[in-house]
Amino acid sequence: MAQVLGPCTPWETRKSTWILAPAIGSARCAGCSGGHWRVNQRQKEDLSLSVSLTVYCCLPFRTALPDQYQEDASDVKDMSKYKPHILLSQENTQIRDLQQENRELWVSLEEHQDALELIMSKYRKQMLQLMVAKKAVDAEPVLKAHQSHSAEIESQIDRICEMGEVMRKAVQVDDDQFCKIQEKLAQLELENKELRELLSISSESLQVRKENSVDTASQAIK
Repeated sequence: MAQVLGPCTPWETRKSTWILAPAIGSARCAGCSGGHWRVNQRQKEDLSLSVSLTVYCCLPFRTALPDQYQEDASDVKDMSKYKPHILLSQENTQIRDLQQENRELWVSLEEHQDALELIMSKYRKQMLQLMVAKKAVDAEPVLKAHQSHSAEIESQIDRICEMGEVMRKAVQVDDDQFCKIQEKLAQLELENKELRELLSISSESLQVRKENSVDTASQAIK
């Protein structure tokens, strides 16, 4: 088969193999029996005819494809030669632009932060001054009101203390009177008890006298 095709590129060899594969496969299937090759004269002729037709069909590919392949390969080489340089230059330009933009943004951010810090420091200072002034203004009436309320509370406390003293004295007087009343009641109860005893004694003596007089009268009548 190499004598018929002549020298060819690896791609052409693979292409011829792909095209010859069905013919060779059919010849093998027709001539194999018991695991051995048995090819008769008729089959050899058919195989030779198939190979000749296949080679004839492949001739246009052999003449046209290598030139096209070489042209494509040269184009690819040229593109691979120039394209990376172009891409690298574009990427370098973009990187430089981005770096410059980042530096400008950083500078703007720092300036913004400095300005904001200055504004906030002035704001805090003004607010502190306003709070101090407001405290000074608001503290005076509050202090006066507090003093007046304190004086009123002190006077009320003094009154409460006086009232408490009066009530304590009244309670003490009441306690003394209560003790006197208790003593008087005890004395009266004792006198009452003694009088009752005397009364009972007198009643008994009177009863005895009556009985004695009755007995004397009855004896006199007899």
